[in-house]
Parts: sequence; C-alpha cells; structure tokens
Amino acid sequence: MNESKNPSAVFSKSQIQSALFDLMDRIPYEKITVKEILYESKVARKTFYRNFDSKDDVLDSIIDRFLKEYLDSFMAMEEESLEVFFDVVFSSVENNISFFEILNKNSLLHLVFEKLNIVIPQMHEKLCSDCSFFRGIEGNLSRYLIAFNVGAVWNVIMCWLADGMKTDRNLVKKTLVKYLAGM
Repeated sequence: MNESKNPSAVFSKSQIQSALFDLMDRIPYEKITVKEILYESKVARKTFYRNFDSKDDVLDSIIDRFLKEYLDSFMAMEEESLEVFFDVVFSSVENNISFFEILNKNSLLHLVFEKLNIVIPQMHEKLCSDCSFFRGIEGNLSRYLIAFNVGAVWNVIMCWLADGMKTDRNLVKKTLVKYLAGM
C-alpha cells in the first residue's frame, strides 16, 4: 500500500477500503473482484493501483487501521493493570463490532490474529521492555509470554464474540483477573 499523506490519496484509500468492507458484508470475500471495488468506490482503476496492489492489500490496510487504533488505546493507558488492559481489549472489540462481524462472516478473523502475533512483539520490543508485566523475565523469554498473552486474549475475545457478547464484559474481566491473580 502506498503511504501518501496527500488528502486526495487519503480520501481515495478510504473510499476503496469502505467499498471493500461494504461488499464483504454482501458478497463472500473470495468472490469480490477489483472491478466490483472500483464500481462500489467510484474510483478509477489507476487510482486503485496507485494506492493498492490488490484487494488483499486493501483488506490488509483495513486490518492495519484497526490494529493502529487498538495499539493506540494501549499507549493511552494511564495505569498498568489487568483490569485496565481488559477494558481496552473489550472496548476495542465493542467499538469495532462490524469489523469483527464482517471478517467472521468471511472466515477472515485469523488475519487479525496473525497480524497481532507480528505487531504486539514489535510494540513490546520498542516500548514495553520495562513494563511491570515483564519485570524479572530474562532475555528472550518475554517472547513466550507475549505469544501466550496474544493467544489467550484472542481466544477470550473469539469466545465472547461467538457467544454474541451476551456475557457482561465486566464479569468476564473479573473472572480473568481473579484467575490470573491465583496463578
């Protein structure tokens, strides 16, 4: 994806992303063509390819946009606690429920998980080497804790989504915090 800050390019990218997302709500992802994205977004083929290499590249940029918002939420945490951590996780899902529903409908939720396994360790390496969650962990062992945490949190969210988010998130959060405190 081209990372231009030009307002016209930013607008075009947004139109293309929205068009793909709208199409994914109506048509299975694997059946969507670039031609349909062009028709839906009302942008020229040249504009599409100036910004993206393929429809997969568009989807990747949508996931990246969500992950940026998700990670920015963690950066804004004023307190390092499991309660605040889980609040951020559940809020991010609730605020982006259509994102998760459409990806789930198209059997593409695994793409978010795969990206999380890339970006969370990178974020940790840059920003969290002294986070309280990782104090006392020697050398390269923190990567195992990160993998454990990403997988565990992802599975909790998938379970919550599969349940239709019927269980009160605060009850889930309290249960998880109580369990982790007893470890």
